[in-house]
Amino acid sequence: MRKFFLLCVAALLLSQAASAQSVGEPYGSGCAVEYTAGWQDGEPCLSVVVSSRAQVLDEAPVLLLKTFGGRVIRSEGRKIAFWTIRGGETKDDGEFEPSTLLRTVARFHLTGEEVELLGEGIAKIRLSTFPQTYESSYRRDRIGRKLYDSFRDAAGRAF
Repeated sequence: MRKFFLLCVAALLLSQAASAQSVGEPYGSGCAVEYTAGWQDGEPCLSVVVSSRAQVLDEAPVLLLKTFGGRVIRSEGRKIAFWTIRGGETKDDGEFEPSTLLRTVARFHLTGEEVELLGEGIAKIRLSTFPQTYESSYRRDRIGRKLYDSFRDAAGRAF
């Protein structure tokens, strides 16, 4: 049953990736966030993947994006997948140190106007994760314009 679930999640992500592009950012202390722009049922949606040793997305996460123009995009999402990857490494003294990576995926629906606002660039991101809120600020745009272009490219391929 678990293999079937993971296979379904992988198929879902691969089908979305066929008409979407991803933008990722590493975050300190072993946490990384990846944003994928795509279209679902003719509407723009943003998939967010959080990979961390400790942080996971809430069941109903909230994504706040502040543009360089001072406008705020607020979107309530839904967690669609969660899984763990167990592994580890062998230290110099031969001792094995196990580790676990937690991955959660959420989908946020956006409006056409909100997609246009991404073109202004993203100055700040806040994402409701547990046990602490993920927050990142930028001096120059690293994500917004790329997501905006990805939405436009995916819209051209979807129709």
